[in-house]
Amino acid sequence: MLFCANTLAFERPPPVPRTWILTGSPSRGWGALSRLRAGEVIAGLGGAALLGCARRLRAPRLACSLAGLSGIVLAYSQATRRPPALPAALSVVVTALGTATVVALSARVVRTPREGPDSRCQRQAAQRALLAALATALGGYASLRQEGGTDPAELGQIETITLAP
Repeated sequence: MLFCANTLAFERPPPVPRTWILTGSPSRGWGALSRLRAGEVIAGLGGAALLGCARRLRAPRLACSLAGLSGIVLAYSQATRRPPALPAALSVVVTALGTATVVALSARVVRTPREGPDSRCQRQAAQRALLAALATALGGYASLRQEGGTDPAELGQIETITLAP
């Protein structure tokens, strides 16, 4: 409430429009699933599978969690955001995190011992996580490739301005 000195009364300030950072426009609700392309669906499903596998692994748990969350966030942002800037930037992040996780999990699969009380379970979890990370990275890359751009032939003549010395 604001105090106005000349009227000696309290009045309410005008309402401030809320910014919907995570959910997009509130009138659209949770978003349109029809906006999801194959790359975002693959990245989202791979991210969900990667989060499920991350709790069973000991070593690259943080990398799996970050890559899994980024894949899910990519699918969610594509479904809820109208302009392509945020999903395009997130697809770069998903591709990079997914690739780093694939490298970390490849090393994990190679160096997991074949004998031991828990080795079979750890090896299977690492292999499943490797497949999920590969799906997340490829989904992010496919999403990035589907963004497209302006064809330079359609731009026509570009005006140039010469500066005086």
